[in-house]
Amino acid sequence: MDVLIANGFQLQVDHPYEYLRETAKRLKGASEEDVHQLVRYAWVLINDSFETTLCLQFKPNDIASAALYFTAMYIHSPVPTYCNEMQRREPKRYDTWLDTLNSNFTTLEEIGMRIFE
Repeated sequence: MDVLIANGFQLQVDHPYEYLRETAKRLKGASEEDVHQLVRYAWVLINDSFETTLCLQFKPNDIASAALYFTAMYIHSPVPTYCNEMQRREPKRYDTWLDTLNSNFTTLEEIGMRIFE
């Protein structure tokens, strides 16, 4: 509360939803239905994250990535391994799911632990 008072209750937070949508559009290697299910459950995790201070501590794209990653693990979804390279207009193979999400595992793990507390 002291932080809000010090800032005059002026606070702007970027929401992870846009990053979730952008990432989902780029995912390849899974059916459209699988991607839709991933996004739907990840959206719920993002909603839950707002009951914590994650949006103040982490970048919105990391929160969206963590939600997608843990959703895929939870629903045992086949993890997409391709992502469209928008500039080159050709599929680019990523070595791991984390490369596709452009995040590191330590960050995702910390976000996941906070959401699931």
